[in-house]
Amino acid sequence: MNYINKINLVIFISLIFIIEIIYFYPAPNGDDIYALMLSLNLCNDGAWIYPYEPSLLQTRFTTDVVWDNHGWVAAYIMSKINIFCNIRGIFLFNFIIKILTAITVFKILNSDKINSNKFFLYLSIFFIFLVQLKIQFRFETFAILLYLLIILCIKRERYILTGALFGVLFYSH
Repeated sequence: MNYINKINLVIFISLIFIIEIIYFYPAPNGDDIYALMLSLNLCNDGAWIYPYEPSLLQTRFTTDVVWDNHGWVAAYIMSKINIFCNIRGIFLFNFIIKILTAITVFKILNSDKINSNKFFLYLSIFFIFLVQLKIQFRFETFAILLYLLIILCIKRERYILTGALFGVLFYSH
């Protein structure tokens, strides 16, 4: 990677950092609120409570409402890494997940000189980054990283770690 590409990469990552962490963009929408509320409830109160409706709270053991079986690992990790238990910590967590995903994609596609086409490599990283940006606060953002880590572990023949990652993936969504 030459000097200009390194500068462009630093500028791109810094711009995304400023947009996401400083300005809180993109804002959560749709059912992103479920993931956010679970992680904030875990962080603030240690409570495994999902919001269900404005008048109801849905807990893991509620019998009168249908439980939406989303995983809990991503929300739990998000709540434990979020030291100050605020929205900035959740944006920071998602930013770190995106950076780790980009690094993992780079290691997968650039290993053993399989892919000599750098345009394809950077385009793949960019599109996965866009997908994670679109599903910002959903648990799938974390699951994409886990899938890629599993692929990387299989390529490097680290099968015990692969099994452990499959276990985490099982509880992540």
